[in-house]
Amino acid sequence: SRNEYQSIKLQLESESVPPERPGEPSRTFHSLPAHEQAALEKKRLAGYCKKAYKRVKVSREELRETTVCQRENSFYVDTVKAFRDRRYEFKGLLKAWKKKLEAAKQKGDPAEIKSCKNK
Repeated sequence: SRNEYQSIKLQLESESVPPERPGEPSRTFHSLPAHEQAALEKKRLAGYCKKAYKRVKVSREELRETTVCQRENSFYVDTVKAFRDRRYEFKGLLKAWKKKLEAAKQKGDPAEIKSCKNK
């Protein structure tokens, strides 16, 4: 997790890294090049995951069967067509009731306006 990564990174920043050649002074984590820092972080994270979670890499095998194409299955086709038809019917009714509402507003009949708004 992000919290575990941050704590490992803080550990690395507080530790000193051994020198490249013997006899040289030890180096700090910040003085290392980016690729060496990344390699150290990766190595430390792998070790931590091995201890904490007893594994480094998650591998999962899944048996998959062929999927049915929705265009070939009549259930999906019928569902889409029914939705489309209901939508067109609703849009037609909405248009008709808007016209009736405008006509009721022209007349100024409050009862008819209220019934048109409720439909």
